[in-house]
Amino acid sequence: MGVVLYNPHRIWFFKPVRVFLEGKRGMGKYDYIFNHIYNSNKDIYVLKDKNFKSNIFKVLRFLNSYKLEFKLWCLFNRLDYDKFIFVDDLKSFTKDDSFFSFYHGVFNVRNLELINNLKQAKLNKIIHMSHYAYNINNGSDALKESSIDLFLYESNLNKIEFFQNYFSWFNGKCDILPFVPSERFQDIKPFKNRLNICLASGTIAEVTDIEFSSFFRTKYLQPFRKVIYEKGPSIKNYIYSIIDPISNEAYSPNLFEVIKYDIKSILIIFKKKLGIKVRDYSHDRSYYKLNIVDLFNDHKFSVIPEEIIGTPGISFVESMSCGNLYFGVLNHFYEDIGLISGIHYVSYDGSLEDLIIKIKYYQANLEEAEEIAKSGLNFVKENFTVDKSIEVLKKYIK
Repeated sequence: MGVVLYNPHRIWFFKPVRVFLEGKRGMGKYDYIFNHIYNSNKDIYVLKDKNFKSNIFKVLRFLNSYKLEFKLWCLFNRLDYDKFIFVDDLKSFTKDDSFFSFYHGVFNVRNLELINNLKQAKLNKIIHMSHYAYNINNGSDALKESSIDLFLYESNLNKIEFFQNYFSWFNGKCDILPFVPSERFQDIKPFKNRLNICLASGTIAEVTDIEFSSFFRTKYLQPFRKVIYEKGPSIKNYIYSIIDPISNEAYSPNLFEVIKYDIKSILIIFKKKLGIKVRDYSHDRSYYKLNIVDLFNDHKFSVIPEEIIGTPGISFVESMSCGNLYFGVLNHFYEDIGLISGIHYVSYDGSLEDLIIKIKYYQANLEEAEEIAKSGLNFVKENFTVDKSIEVLKKYIK
């Protein structure tokens, strides 16, 4: 029995090489999946194809220097490079073996070589559908051709109309793999010593695909975050917003433009290593420089407006782990993972007016607010754990 991964070093697991070089924090929210696979297998297979390209700097994509980057990724993350076996195809694997990959960056980008590989493969094919909204037509077609067996996601895909509209062909299994907060999110400050105000957190992402905008009548993945962001000054007595817009970085196929970008990036990294203060234009977003753990602990309440495609943001469990009373939109995805409104969190109808009504009520009823916050904290600690999520994975990844 074996597990095959695809581009594990690029985005999803641990710190990619470029993140190390730039001295930034890695994403980390799916590292526990990799740890389970890494620690449970003598060898890990890595499928290599023409899209297995370097992301250290853009110019190296043209050189397809995958082994260099993969070795550095292993070195920086203290992984045994010799434990990974590169394979060109999946012909030798059986139904006892498993292929695991993420949707975003893999299937929403047309990759005929990967599709043909999976189409002919007999192994168990598992896809985590994180960020499935992007380029959903191509992604749906690619996954259909690839004969996928299982979709994992943070909420129940069978109840999401947008997903069902584009994946009605899928007759495999969907299962919920809840978010797991990292250990740094802790309840540090007593509830009574916190600011009696709600912290609104998250970034505002745009989806430019016509399929998305025509279905939802907006280009914003988290439209309610934009509402709070724009109303910030007028609601400051109830909500302190650190919500920040982001823009998608386009990939340029022009080698000259890529070289210019990389030279600029190298100079920025070099100056930072020397301790020279420099403005990083490509990543000049204050949101990612904040100490979010301290901010959650400074506030009694939190709201992390959800993705319109039917997904809460990971910060909802992070904020609850820090002892916040969490406000979440009234939706099935909280019930599906066991949360009960009024017991573990407080629901609102999705409007700013109703959210402020709920915040004002709990600002005036702090004992009730603290009781719900403690109940939510205990529920997260007991249920959104690595062990619980690993039990889900064990059902499918042998």
